This record gives sequence, C-alpha cells and structure tokens, in this order.
Amino acid sequence: MSILVRLALAGYMVFLTLGVIAGQWVLQGPLLVGGDSHGVHIGDVVVTVATATVVMVLLRPLRP
Repeated sequence: MSILVRLALAGYMVFLTLGVIAGQWVLQGPLLVGGDSHGVHIGDVVVTVATATVVMVLLRPLRP
C-alpha cells in the first residue's frame, strides 16, 4: 500500500471520528466529564483510541 493511500485512509478515519464525536450517536455510553448530555462519553474515548491505533498502524514506517 503506497504512502498516499495510507495518508488518505488515516485522514478519512480522523474525519469519521470527528463526525461521530460531534454528532449525537447512539453508542455514547455514560458521561465521564461534563454536565447534562454535553461532555465526554465513554464511547467518544473508545472511538478516539481505536482511531488513534488504526492511524498509528497505517502510518508506521514500512519494514524492508
């Protein structure tokens, strides 16, 4: 997989993550920080960590 494809996939994952966090999605889970329904939910943390993991795997240096 070329570096351009890897960068495109990483950017797409970040874009999707921001969309999920900004929108009201069903799998938010309990509120961790904040008040009312506006704040950081467990689902937000899970999606962010999953995206960061995928982006790190995609952008790691290729082994010869």
